[in-house]
Amino acid sequence: MRRLAGRGFWTVIALASTSAVAAGWFVYSLLGSAAPFSQLNDVVRRELASLPYQALQSSEIEAEWSKGIQPEYLVSPAGPEPCPAAANEVPVDHQAGVTQALRSSRETDGNWRLQSLAAIVDSNPGNLIPGLILGTELIHAGRFADSERVLDNSLSHSSLDEQITVAAREGKPIEFGDAETLAVIHLQHALGVARLSWPGARQPWVSLKNVIGAVKIFSAQRLMGATRGTPAWSRLLIPPPGCRSEDAVPSTLTSYDLFNNLLVAYMRHSYVAEPSERSREFNRPDVLDAASPLARLLRGQVHVANRNGWQHESQLWALSNVQMVVDWQRPDDARFNVSAIHIIDWWVDGDHCAESVCTQELREQLRKVRDTLLEDALLRRNVTPDQRASFVKTMVRLVSDSGMDRSRFTDAAGNMRGWAGAGQPDLFERIVTADTARRRLPSWLVGQSERPPPFGVFGADAGRWRNAATRDYAAAVIRWLVSRPPDERRLTLIGMRAWFRPDEVPPDLDKAEAAEAFFDRMRIRVARSAWWRLVFGTVTALLVWWVLVFVVTQIHERRLLRTSFYNIELRHLRVHGGSGRESG
Repeated sequence: MRRLAGRGFWTVIALASTSAVAAGWFVYSLLGSAAPFSQLNDVVRRELASLPYQALQSSEIEAEWSKGIQPEYLVSPAGPEPCPAAANEVPVDHQAGVTQALRSSRETDGNWRLQSLAAIVDSNPGNLIPGLILGTELIHAGRFADSERVLDNSLSHSSLDEQITVAAREGKPIEFGDAETLAVIHLQHALGVARLSWPGARQPWVSLKNVIGAVKIFSAQRLMGATRGTPAWSRLLIPPPGCRSEDAVPSTLTSYDLFNNLLVAYMRHSYVAEPSERSREFNRPDVLDAASPLARLLRGQVHVANRNGWQHESQLWALSNVQMVVDWQRPDDARFNVSAIHIIDWWVDGDHCAESVCTQELREQLRKVRDTLLEDALLRRNVTPDQRASFVKTMVRLVSDSGMDRSRFTDAAGNMRGWAGAGQPDLFERIVTADTARRRLPSWLVGQSERPPPFGVFGADAGRWRNAATRDYAAAVIRWLVSRPPDERRLTLIGMRAWFRPDEVPPDLDKAEAAEAFFDRMRIRVARSAWWRLVFGTVTALLVWWVLVFVVTQIHERRLLRTSFYNIELRHLRVHGGSGRESG
């Protein structure tokens, strides 16, 4: 009987221990079961899933992908050919030569076309339009040195360009017809293109500067061409000779083309100006808006250049032109925007900007200017077919290194995808996929979607990119939490902890938790930590085990007491004890 009683006791103890372990495991699981986001209502979860956030840390990883890409400047090409009406708008002695040149330009055989035009140009010295047509044809054929020679020779046989330059400098009216003036403008622009396109060319400054001066004076008189917005010389369509503004085709020369090529020249060559010229360019308080980030950058760099002997003067002229055009009106030309971004980056990055000039505040403001120009460049205005691959390659580099809304790039990617053939197609698709992953990430993290973002496309960088994008999103969630009720904050903070390993938790998340009430902090701490859950589960198991063992022990001892010999004797004495004493 005693053996059976002992075996039964230890069986009960074993069952109590099993129950205690089960209770501890239940508490451990309950504390860590948080699907905390599932405890939020649907409205809150949808709000979290659609919360906008900036690509900050994730964009830094994307910028690493494109470090090997060298951004390219896109030279604006020579404008289209003159219209047939030009033959009737030039002096009588030039009309026959213009008619012949226009007819020869329509020859289908390339070699015959060039030979015929060359003969016409030789027999019509001083007639600018045949020279313009031949020079443009040579540029299209890639014969830049021959084009420079033809265009330069045509200008040397005419005084029209000098008269226009003098009129522009002195503010005097132009005394000759529109067709001739337009011929000078287009010819000087084409000469600038030729000189920018081969290494042995003469310096391009004269042609590039004179053409802008001619456009300024001519537009002031005629408001030439059609404008996109407010009529102004900085935003102007410049039709070829004999063409009306309404006849302009997409490749029509614009004032942005002129400024863009001047920017490219400043950045590729070394321009040194006379002191009087510097004074006119850089001392223009009526143009420099005190609130403009570009104006502040320019003023600071001019001040530095005055002290260091005008180091990087050519790039300073480029910055001055960017400031003038961008602050005057928002440019809508992709080539100009790309050049302007390169110039801003050149001055802000590296050792070109002292901390006294490029403060953190100014850098942030310039980054916004840069991103605005980049978004406008995505409209792809005036990118010629031969420039498309270079444009896409450059845009991939600029977008990956920016803070702009990546969905803008994704929206434009459908039309640009066919342009990426000779560029960086793999990187192009990776940047597009990064935006898709970034948009899907919030729904997946808060449990609104079981479909994970396409991290696998990023290869070895998948984990790094996911962690960086999650940190970007977490920063937005923490800002969102400030105005939420305590229960929502606690559940959200608990859920956010599951996004990171302990050594990767963002400092802002720790700060957000520290701002909660004491008991909420304790609940968050217990729920977020497996170690704390293990401690609470173990304590619960020990407590349950102790209670069960205490109860079983008390029952066991009571049973022993009731079945012991002493207890039997006591009961016997209670029944018979009195009579026994009397008989004795």
